[in-house]
Amino acid sequence: MNEDGSANYTAHMPEGESVRFAYANIRLINPNIERLFIYSCMSRKLVLKDKVGLETEPLQKIAPTAGFYTWGIGRSTSVIPTTSS
Repeated sequence: MNEDGSANYTAHMPEGESVRFAYANIRLINPNIERLFIYSCMSRKLVLKDKVGLETEPLQKIAPTAGFYTWGIGRSTSVIPTTSS
């Protein structure tokens, strides 16, 4: 977030567009798990820069972690027709 309350995005975002942010509710993670696999969007890493650890540090306190940053995380609200054979 910028000082004026705005946010930076790595793709074109028309003014007035609605967005949703995804995050883990740490209180709902089973405390008896052996390890966590985390994947996050590369854009988040680019925007957060040196603050990127803020996303993973709380999870590292629960269990050992592994993961990566990836391009192309997204969700479409479009329905893709399928055929059955």
